[in-house]
Amino acid sequence: MEPEQRLLTALPSEAILELESLLYEPRFLDVPIGATLKDLLFGVFTVGSRPLGHAAALRARLGWWRFCWRGPRKQEAIPRLETGRVLLTLLADTRRLYELVLPVIAELEPRHCNVIGGGLSIHQKLPPETGFCTRYQMTEVDLRTWRLDYGRCRTAWHKTIRQWLHRHRLPSALFVHLAYALAVRSYCVAGFFQFLDRIQPSAVVADSEHNHPWSSLVLTARQRGIPTVQMIHGVLDPPYTAVPLLSDVALCWGEQQREQMIELGTDPGRLVVTGCQRLTRTMRPDSRAVRARLGLPAEGPIIMLATNPRPREEWRKLFFAFGEAFQDHPGLAAVVRLHASEKENEHREECARYPALRVLENQAWTVEDAMAACDVVVIHNSGLGNDALVLGRLVVLLDVLAAPLGNGQMLADRAGSPVARTAAELRQVVDRIFAEPNYRRQLHSQAEAYVGWFCSAFDQDAARNVAAEVRKRARP
Repeated sequence: MEPEQRLLTALPSEAILELESLLYEPRFLDVPIGATLKDLLFGVFTVGSRPLGHAAALRARLGWWRFCWRGPRKQEAIPRLETGRVLLTLLADTRRLYELVLPVIAELEPRHCNVIGGGLSIHQKLPPETGFCTRYQMTEVDLRTWRLDYGRCRTAWHKTIRQWLHRHRLPSALFVHLAYALAVRSYCVAGFFQFLDRIQPSAVVADSEHNHPWSSLVLTARQRGIPTVQMIHGVLDPPYTAVPLLSDVALCWGEQQREQMIELGTDPGRLVVTGCQRLTRTMRPDSRAVRARLGLPAEGPIIMLATNPRPREEWRKLFFAFGEAFQDHPGLAAVVRLHASEKENEHREECARYPALRVLENQAWTVEDAMAACDVVVIHNSGLGNDALVLGRLVVLLDVLAAPLGNGQMLADRAGSPVARTAAELRQVVDRIFAEPNYRRQLHSQAEAYVGWFCSAFDQDAARNVAAEVRKRARP
């Protein structure tokens, strides 16, 4: 399994995009099913998180057969939803997505909105006037009809997958995972056609259009002539995960994203700059209060490493370099903020190696809490670096991995963020930031110029811009 893992993480993006494109045909109910697979394909072939052994393949095969025979395991009746409202998606019960979606609901007015979310817990966070259903509460699909439509495409899809796996010398065990995914995506397409016909939304606003199942929802909405809008939920990294644009229009945070999308081949007429309602320039939490709550030192500088999903060996390189730099530093404290997908108990071995490092899970503190508590943020390639610059914190890039810096390189080139290639360099750069006021002022000046290019509006100003664009496009 380990050799397969290494091979998958090395697969170039061009090969992944090739499979996505090949699976555009034959179309399922006139929807290019390949366009619904991006999150799965990049999750498997870049992060390598999918189990690939024979046992996993057998489980997937059994799950696939069961799905084709009985449909999804989890499916519930749709609650009563008012027709003609704006339909917004909310992928997961996370603070970051609430900060993206809830301000827009407030501007559109809750009584004019329905939300389809990733789980029931989301309902509790919404205004009471807002309609809600989960992704499992779509109109029940007639299995016999779906099997007939699926069967018309299945043979050609399977042939394409097998040829692609052979061409790129990939494990044949991957076939069943991909074939299973096609069955699920096609079922979602059939279900969303019925769902949309039932609630007749005036527009569909996606928080993350290339994630399952929203890609299926957006594509079916466009087939029904329903206006679709994508709110870009984070930095475009890697950029090729944001194209092709599935919605009618994408709402960019600033000129940076607009230029990136155009460079990737998107029609400029389908891009609008609105700013980002999730971001703020106001540091609301009190630094001392946050530090006290988390048990961090009340005085002195704190350096934070923000992680993001990586294969285990790559993650260790980043963590170990940060640990080597600051384990025995007498003048500052070091803390690690894990990505939302990571748990501290998954990394006990690494944490034990550097007991002076404080490791905190993502949900223990918000982005604003982290910026209030810390003075310098260290990343390799994380959107948290952009959040830090917006809130006036300096960023240092730790370039110790084989993977490119990605968005981090943009911060180096345009925001002037220093790059350290070893633990020793990281320590030297951070020491210089605190020891040389002129150097620190220079970094802040460059960062401020970048922020204006990165995001044009913040908070409620951006939410009003987003709501105005949705109203402009919504059906009466």
